[in-house]
Amino acid sequence: MWEPATLMLIAGAAMLAGGGMAMYGDAQAADANEAMAEYQQKIAENNAEMAARHARNIERQADQKRNALGLQMQQRIGTARTQYASQGVVLGSGIVLDYEADIANAYDLDLKNLNYDVAMEAWQTKVQEVNFMSQAKMYHAQGNMYEKQKTSGLISGSLNMVGNLAMMGATPAGQAGLAKLGLGGGAAGGVGAGA
Repeated sequence: MWEPATLMLIAGAAMLAGGGMAMYGDAQAADANEAMAEYQQKIAENNAEMAARHARNIERQADQKRNALGLQMQQRIGTARTQYASQGVVLGSGIVLDYEADIANAYDLDLKNLNYDVAMEAWQTKVQEVNFMSQAKMYHAQGNMYEKQKTSGLISGSLNMVGNLAMMGATPAGQAGLAKLGLGGGAAGGVGAGA
């Protein structure tokens, strides 16, 4: 049969081992969660950069479309002048000016529509960029939270184990067991009383 002091030592050792394993598991989980948050943060930052590049590309493509519209307008005016001149119509007068004004007005309308479409698409892409950056900041905050959770878990786990050890020393059997380990003063004191 086991003595109560020996049983208390075994129970105390099991409590300490269990507490240590729980602290280790909690720390590992916090590390894994922190690593996942950092990974998600990097993904969100990359997505934000891609959205910013896409917005710049939209502007570059719009410049090409503006140039194409201008060339198209000049070509239409040149073709019309050639046709009018071949028919003997005096360029820069009457119907020729009216036709050129109509082409210029159509060009202005096309250009305004293009600029509006580009502005809307670029704005939507920039909103995506801001959303991704917000996500990155959120993941960064989560990573910090997990780091703090790990630290506080280690501190509270250590204090819990010390508390359990102290409670074990508060019983006569626990005091006798601690005395066997050289950690207590036997029946006269608690943890560290006679060491």
